[in-house]
Amino acid sequence: MGHWYPAQSRIDAIAGELRALEAFALKPAEDIASTVAGVSAALSDAARAPGFPQRQLGQWTWVGSQYRLHAGTGGPVAGASGAALAFLAKRVGKAMTADVVPDLNWVLETTIQTLWTLLPAAGAAGFLSDAELKAIEARLEELAEAPFDEHAVRQACAGPLAELTVFAQAPQLQALPAKVEGLFTAARRPGEGSRLARAALLYLAQTADVVRDTEGFLGLLDDAYVIDLAFAAAEQQTRCLPLLNGLLADYPYVADVALVGEPSAPLDLYAQYVVCAALDSLRDGAAPAMLVLRETGPFPLLAAFFAAVGSARAEAKLDRERLEEWPAGQHVVISDGTSKFRAVFVGAVRIGGARRFQLAMDKDSTLTVPEDLAPYIAAAKTPHKRLSSGRELGEWMKHRHVDPLSNLTGSPRRRDGDQMGILLVGSRSKLDAFIAGPRPLGSDIGAAVGLKYVVGGRFEPVGGTATDTPYIYACSDADTAYDMVRNPPPHIRGWRVVVDGARAMRALHASLTTDGEGDLPPMCALVELHDRETAWDLLRKRFSVWYLEDHDVRPPSLSADRSPGSEAFARVLGRQSAHWHTVQRRHVASHNFLEAVAEWMVRAADRRSEGALQNLDLLVSHFMRAAVARPVATEQADKALRDLARGVAMQAAALRHYSDLAAELCSLFAPVLEGALPSTDRRAAIAAAAGRSQPDGTAVVCRSLQIAAACAEATRTDETLGRMLWTNLDGVRTKAPFERIIVPGWLDRLSVRELANNGYASSLELVFYPFEQRWFDRTMAAGQKWERRIEAGTIEALTSVTDRLRESGREATLWRDQTEGRLAVTTRSGAAPVDEEQSPAADDEPEFERLEARSIAAVHGAVFKGREHQPVVRAQLVLFDEPGRHAFLRAGAKVIVMSGPPMVLSEKAAAGAAEKILYRSVESLEPGWLLALPAGGDRDLIDARADQFIGGADKVRAMAAAWKTAIRRYMERHRLEPATVARRMREAGVARDAATIRSWASGSATIAPRGYREVVPVIARLTGDPVLRENQAEVLQAIDLIYRARTRAADAIVAELFAGEIDLTASELRFELNGSVIRYGLHRVRSLDGLCDAPADVIGKVMSFIQGTVEPAGAGAGVPA
Repeated sequence: MGHWYPAQSRIDAIAGELRALEAFALKPAEDIASTVAGVSAALSDAARAPGFPQRQLGQWTWVGSQYRLHAGTGGPVAGASGAALAFLAKRVGKAMTADVVPDLNWVLETTIQTLWTLLPAAGAAGFLSDAELKAIEARLEELAEAPFDEHAVRQACAGPLAELTVFAQAPQLQALPAKVEGLFTAARRPGEGSRLARAALLYLAQTADVVRDTEGFLGLLDDAYVIDLAFAAAEQQTRCLPLLNGLLADYPYVADVALVGEPSAPLDLYAQYVVCAALDSLRDGAAPAMLVLRETGPFPLLAAFFAAVGSARAEAKLDRERLEEWPAGQHVVISDGTSKFRAVFVGAVRIGGARRFQLAMDKDSTLTVPEDLAPYIAAAKTPHKRLSSGRELGEWMKHRHVDPLSNLTGSPRRRDGDQMGILLVGSRSKLDAFIAGPRPLGSDIGAAVGLKYVVGGRFEPVGGTATDTPYIYACSDADTAYDMVRNPPPHIRGWRVVVDGARAMRALHASLTTDGEGDLPPMCALVELHDRETAWDLLRKRFSVWYLEDHDVRPPSLSADRSPGSEAFARVLGRQSAHWHTVQRRHVASHNFLEAVAEWMVRAADRRSEGALQNLDLLVSHFMRAAVARPVATEQADKALRDLARGVAMQAAALRHYSDLAAELCSLFAPVLEGALPSTDRRAAIAAAAGRSQPDGTAVVCRSLQIAAACAEATRTDETLGRMLWTNLDGVRTKAPFERIIVPGWLDRLSVRELANNGYASSLELVFYPFEQRWFDRTMAAGQKWERRIEAGTIEALTSVTDRLRESGREATLWRDQTEGRLAVTTRSGAAPVDEEQSPAADDEPEFERLEARSIAAVHGAVFKGREHQPVVRAQLVLFDEPGRHAFLRAGAKVIVMSGPPMVLSEKAAAGAAEKILYRSVESLEPGWLLALPAGGDRDLIDARADQFIGGADKVRAMAAAWKTAIRRYMERHRLEPATVARRMREAGVARDAATIRSWASGSATIAPRGYREVVPVIARLTGDPVLRENQAEVLQAIDLIYRARTRAADAIVAELFAGEIDLTASELRFELNGSVIRYGLHRVRSLDGLCDAPADVIGKVMSFIQGTVEPAGAGAGVPA
């Protein structure tokens, strides 16, 4: 790919050409209609020209509109816009070669920057004047009573609509054909909507309307405006377009930057709406906000990028203001991020009417530089010892290619510090999946604004990041995010925090609001509609809520686009409106035995069980979960289900004399002891659901990848089922859209909600037993209630934005009724107040989940018996496939995941990334993942294997642990509590909570604290420990050695996984080290119950609900963050 802008020598030539063209454009046009028609012709020619960058159409349209509005009076706006349009017309008349596009990029973007400085309300300057808007309103009133002949009107509308469609790449005009068809439909209906629809279509059909159609394309923009307005009124959709336009006045770059697809295009209207809502939520003084979407996808990444652009623009504005205040003699740096020059600022001078800056260079020479070099000049932090050569600076200015960021942000790709940072909290897998998609200014987000991922105290550059002072930092867990907020890098003076998901926000918000460290930074969580239980917790913490629906700003398309691109980023953006076209079908499968068990569970859920009966409830719920999870019978699955059924039968038989429910269950399961367990195979029902559709476009969704793989193997030879994609929900998200998705049985509440809410396929086939259908109906009814509930909060968000737009004078008058109509519809919906006490989880919990929840609640109580005075930590309760097995894993920790999450495709691709592949944060765990937990001691698998790659491992580890020993001695010597040490460390500049200090002092498996190169010296100064102070360099060297060994160990494990040398079906993993056998239990995640408090001594231990036993395991299963 070539440069975005031409070389400076070429820019100088273009600038001279523009000055000559501007001399003519400054004068009032003699024949405005003819002049504007010529501009329209040039724009139309450009839109049709092969090789013309279509992403520019929206911006050129805006520039053309500004010229049309000012051509009659002339002046600076007409001069700047007219010169650029004349330049465009000259270039379009020639072949659109590759070297022309950089010229157009520079002319267009510098012209827009110039117009923003000239117009009184730059971002709000629209395509029409206030007088024209009033005239349009009056004309529509006249046409509302005019005769309407649909056939004649349709014929008259065809011409202008065809011309507007040429510019369909501009997001504002993309939906016009669909809206016009919608207006013809509305015109046939009775009512006020029909009246306005007819008036709008008559307006489109007329040539001599407010802005005459004879002026060409620019004369049709009033018609486009009328279509938008009438469609909103008639169909009660796209009613938030005025809010979006008002927000774009503050964030115009959101609509201008082309970063989607190839060739690149700007974000569509819905993506702009989401990003603008996020930026508005991150403004200074805003309360913590929650934006609810059907699918978050890449939107958190986009919000972080545009927030970084906004931060850079603010910093550039400050730099320009500071430049005006610089005294003569100020030492400065001129840099584009690659080349760097040292000079002394002498002052501003005027040469030939142009303002320039005079700089002192080496050898007592001076050099004057143009004003457009200002974005590259910054004050030096310290005086220079030597100045750069004036000749070298002159050569650089002549041959450099202007950095595209100098127009987008007002500064090039360099930052010397003191900037507002963006903290992005979300999963690494999503970051990796989407980071290559956005291509702002022909590069990636990392190259544009800088992005580093924070893990284990290290800052890893992402994408094309080549700066030590990036704007964006990303991390995956709340503990790291908390540490970044409270201890930012030196060049970050404050944060704006974007969080992907309600869980991560809940954990981070809790940490920040309970540490007593001061105010919260602006925070915005993007959460998904189906995750209502966790989102409810945020509502109760008084987060503002804004439910962003796609039809608020764009109409549903006439048909779904099922092939929006092969790249994940474009695919997810392209399917945001596909839910309108998804057809849902139900296929009833019968199973009398499971139906009877489900009815028993309903009765059991209404009763309170204790002790052994509670264990029976748990066994039955576990059996039911396993029975509905595997849609295709396999020998291994059938054996596991029979074993579970026998366990239920035997325990029910033992309890039948003490409980009528147990006696009933004993009778129900008695035949199982004779081997008579009805098959749960649903192959026939799946084949029937597929019908005659092509199996290649069909996905079958299973609860986990392990189950999907087993089903795929079992159906490999089947002509129909063998050609389907067997996957889990994560695989669906990655590869959707599909023609057909089949759900062969209950997954879990969140998964079925997500599949029902989102347009992942043209048809959603639900193969359910009757009791599963009841569960589904219940969760979808609760979902509708939840949507009404969050609409109550959305009223406040929309009202707040609307009021601010009115105060600033940036709300379009004609749209006010539509905005108020959107609020009125919400109000009439009868939405429940957001402070209602009942959790949405109570609305749709399947009976087996209620039974499990009851048992889990009992475990929460039992785990504290005898440990009432022990310290507690926040932990995630993880339930495993083995009946009753569970573990509390420390929140913010990482565990070894042997299989489950998406892996790299080859061993070669895994080179150097093995730790990233194996380590997963506790918060990111999902059902079906296989964990390797220590069956003795507290060392994770990678750490244990690392000793094989360390000479004298015992001595190296003892040296590396000297910092922990120093803390323990310090606490013992002064009899200090962990909270006191945490406070003293915070005062010394290192924020850690008391639980972390306690973990360090108790000898946990933590190798080093985050940012250990800075933290270990602080610990040495604080504790005064002589061993640590004398051996700081050796301690840091030992830590480095261990981390390198861990990398080699992880590489070895991944290599063994690829080679099939590790048996993932075994119950444990063993290997020998220094003559000892090291054991790790392999446990597959069945479900996750959420964060809770747990005694410190049970963390990481695998326990059982049923027998009450505990497997020996270390307290540190997981690497503390």
